[in-house]
Amino acid sequence: MNRLGWLVGLVLAASSCLSPVQELTTDASAGGGGGAAGGGGGSSECVVDTATSSATANSLSLFGTPIYFDDGASLAAGTYRLENSGGCMKYGPGQNWTVHAYASGVVSWWIVGADTSAQFFIPPGTVGFERIPGSADRDIGSFADFTQCDLANRSLPPRDFNHAGGKLGIWLKDDIYGDNTAGVNGQNPSWTLSRVTADCP
Repeated sequence: MNRLGWLVGLVLAASSCLSPVQELTTDASAGGGGGAAGGGGGSSECVVDTATSSATANSLSLFGTPIYFDDGASLAAGTYRLENSGGCMKYGPGQNWTVHAYASGVVSWWIVGADTSAQFFIPPGTVGFERIPGSADRDIGSFADFTQCDLANRSLPPRDFNHAGGKLGIWLKDDIYGDNTAGVNGQNPSWTLSRVTADCP
């Protein structure tokens, strides 16, 4: 991530990235409680797939490649649940372990559709990349220890949403991928997608 250019990107994010496309809308609270989407009323949670980047120290450019759930199959319309499955990364040398650099979405992971121009929402994950006194946007959600970062992300509540149908994947939006650090032992940020339905196939 180019830290010098983040202010410019922040302005662009406010105008173009934060509004989810119409095909995907939030249906429940972050905790997933209450209503059909929260798993009540006899509904079941059917795991679709877990997506994670295969980027390594020798292939950091792979962070920029979208990873699709269920090998890119078109997913049926319905209610889905997205859960953080752990893993962390760094956005630059000397920085802390985290998942998202900025809550605005200017440098962060996204749930995307058929291509990366269809940015639906930011998946559950800690936010912040280094601890700088007096800088609130960089002082939350980053960890010097990888294990602490991993556990913090695994403990986050899932997000339930309605999907109109089609491909869903994860994608890291960043301006420079070569200065990132992949997760320890390949444990990059990952998410598990499940279908919330009355009966699992």
